[in-house]
Amino acid sequence: MRKLILIVLLLAMQITNKAQSYYPLPDSNAVWTLFHYGQTGSEIQKFGISGDTIINSITYKKIYWCFDYNFNLANLYYKAAIRQINKKVYVVYPTHTSESILYDFTLTINDTAKVISQSGFLYSYKVASIDSINISGHYHKRWKFNSASFHDEEYWIEGIGSTFGLLLPLWTGSDNCFNLLCASKDSSVIYQYLDMPNMPTCTGNLPYDCDGLLNPASVREQFIENTKTIIFPNPFSNSAIIKTNNELYDATLKVYDILGQEMLMLAHLNGQEIKIIKDNLNSGNYYYHLTQNGSLVSKGKFIVE
Repeated sequence: MRKLILIVLLLAMQITNKAQSYYPLPDSNAVWTLFHYGQTGSEIQKFGISGDTIINSITYKKIYWCFDYNFNLANLYYKAAIRQINKKVYVVYPTHTSESILYDFTLTINDTAKVISQSGFLYSYKVASIDSINISGHYHKRWKFNSASFHDEEYWIEGIGSTFGLLLPLWTGSDNCFNLLCASKDSSVIYQYLDMPNMPTCTGNLPYDCDGLLNPASVREQFIENTKTIIFPNPFSNSAIIKTNNELYDATLKVYDILGQEMLMLAHLNGQEIKIIKDNLNSGNYYYHLTQNGSLVSKGKFIVE
């Protein structure tokens, strides 16, 4: 009996020691994939780290955002800059002049987490419970927040971030839903969310993937300068025209659905107008990317009725 008690105590100590190890967020070559559902429909979004920046003499990691099947630097929007120190993550948004707390992984039960959004709103919720989960054989600490609106579904996870998405901790908004589907580091999935009914997950045959960051040297980050495009009509039921103010030479247009699947590709395009025919496109929301010589000319969204 004493031996059994001793074994149980030793196992408990091992689990406790594992749970006490701290795991920071990845600081390079990492991608977070989330599902967004809102008034205009649903979509897959990707956030990833690429490169450093210096703000107020402090070095931060740059966070980019896109809707692509892969996290491709040619099609990204700069979203924020983050840094980590003493189990806390700080963020500076493009519209802000100073940093604020994004995550505080030192919080205990009944502590209040406070996060300022990019729009300047202060979100605050109390920690309801703390436990740990096994991710790839390592125990990561996890914080659950008090039940309010849909926040009984949000967790903060060491090394991963919020289950609402990397830049959306404590986020509150009507008619919108955000769920972190998966996260990858060096092209390997390090986290996946499997409990969302009737939603895609990071297993099996997927219409998207939790990809790693492409080699920054292999793509060009900037748009072709002084190029503007419009698409009309939008929404459309039969066909639409994408019109540019500059001549295109051997350009390529790719159209993706909300899950990032490539639905249409038009190559060797010349001139200033491109016609999109509904053809096999079902009713719904789509994204397009227009490229030329490896550089992004334009990207946008359209609706097929």
